[in-house]
Amino acid sequence: MTIKQKLQRYANLLDQARELEYRIAEIKERMTSVSSTNFDNMPICHGNNDKLTEALCKLKDLRDKYIELWGKVAEEELEVIDMISKLDYQEQKLIRLHYIDCKPLEEISCILGYTYRHTSRIYKRIYEKLEKMS
Repeated sequence: MTIKQKLQRYANLLDQARELEYRIAEIKERMTSVSSTNFDNMPICHGNNDKLTEALCKLKDLRDKYIELWGKVAEEELEVIDMISKLDYQEQKLIRLHYIDCKPLEEISCILGYTYRHTSRIYKRIYEKLEKMS
């Protein structure tokens, strides 16, 4: 697997985890807006206990997948951090902004104060440098 593929795999996992996090929050919001809660913060459902139980089970399954996915993200991030630690500070910053913070090169060039073209050249050099190191 190439360096670019490893970094892309990490970015994809991170994106999936963030989407799942959003989905869980959305489901929780829908569940609490439909039913009232008692003093124990347990949903009260009039005649729909099976549906509520089923929804809570699905939410728990989503949370379990979320935790598992973030575990994978953490493993990949440690690998990425180790890999880019060999780069100089500006190169590390560019890679972090692009793959960890998921920013496009156009935005990164503004953050770093470079033209897009210069940022793109640095980006290409980073890959060549990382390929030689591995």
